[in-house]
Amino acid sequence: MNTNTNNDRTLPTVDRARSEAWFLAETVLGMNATCVLHGPAGTGKTYAAATIARPGSPVPVVMTMTDETSAADLLGHYIAGPNGFEWKDGPAVLAMRAGARLVINEIDHASGDAIAALYAIADERDTLARTGVALGNGEHVFPAAGFHVVATSNAEPADALRGEGIASRFALRVHLPDAHPAAVDALPEDCRKAAAASCVNPDPEQRLTLRSWRIFADLRHQIGQPLAAALAFGPGRADAITDSLAVAAA
Repeated sequence: MNTNTNNDRTLPTVDRARSEAWFLAETVLGMNATCVLHGPAGTGKTYAAATIARPGSPVPVVMTMTDETSAADLLGHYIAGPNGFEWKDGPAVLAMRAGARLVINEIDHASGDAIAALYAIADERDTLARTGVALGNGEHVFPAAGFHVVATSNAEPADALRGEGIASRFALRVHLPDAHPAAVDALPEDCRKAAAASCVNPDPEQRLTLRSWRIFADLRHQIGQPLAAALAFGPGRADAITDSLAVAAA
């Protein structure tokens, strides 16, 4: 399996004085430890989980949870092939076999069936190494060295990790209340302050994700600032945002 091209840097990269939370998050991610990153939507939790790891680590396997995600979606299932039905590994098993990180995005939306599968998948390393995980094809798969699980959640862990069993498997938790400094710095200078503040606005109706700001920054050079703002943030917010940027630049 290919290694992540972002894994050639020494961790953590964040100045602790600038962001204690992201310093801790990068430290934990560099340890390749099972953990949960939680905080407001749009602050870069999933991006960090998918790109920040110990140097030389395999590329993480990312799966986003919904209330319809099943245990079979995680572990695998039979599919119709040219010679009949054949087994297809799910994302969790692919990560286990490769010794890669499994990123469970939005664990707060996971179904009860998916959570039941995560009991085994995210168990302690020594336990998982002894017991493995039972698959629907009768196989027990055992994790290669390096396998671990990083979950992300927009909700608080008490709400996202429902039940003592799953909560105990994600005992290591990092709260990320703001955006990654590097993600903010990657925006044009005139957008940084507004983006950093708006992406963590406690009012969901007023919150603007960093993704939206990146789209705006890319589009405005092609179609102009007013239209870019309308497309990236919605017509109802476009005027207020362009006016605030104009005032800040004055």
